[in-house]
Amino acid sequence: MKDSGFLVNIIMKYQNKAIEEMPIKEDWKPLPEDGKFDLGGRTLEVVETPGHTPGSICLLDSWTKSLFTGDSLTNSGVLLQLKESQPISTYIESLGKMQELIDKGAVSSLYGGHAAYSVDLKVVSDFRKGCEDILNDSISSEGKEKGVLEVDGLPIKFDPDRIG
Repeated sequence: MKDSGFLVNIIMKYQNKAIEEMPIKEDWKPLPEDGKFDLGGRTLEVVETPGHTPGSICLLDSWTKSLFTGDSLTNSGVLLQLKESQPISTYIESLGKMQELIDKGAVSSLYGGHAAYSVDLKVVSDFRKGCEDILNDSISSEGKEKGVLEVDGLPIKFDPDRIG
């Protein structure tokens, strides 16, 4: 029997291809200026979390104390090496916002992009420490050269030439 990682990789391959080929609709609407929108009795709050991309956001469902993190935090790590990715220091600030929500009890569950299961709350503080280690040049030379730091088995991928 093949491990589940093999199956996940196949699913992700086709899911990502479908996303890349998805046409962009012309009738999109910007998020509300007040940062909240009603889904018909359920309000979600936008939490800006740049890092992966400048426009990265999380959606907070206060009723369930769930934070939907998109690509800002996933069970497969985070990509900060993309040309549109923001400096690691910006991502650290975004992780700080997530941690603050956790610490004050506003969030008890995290749901990242690309998976149907939750992300452990501990990943937020672990990723923050990992990113601080990258900024402080406290990682192995091999990790810095490759642009990857493994944190709890999850990769933080970064561009070694754009660490700031």
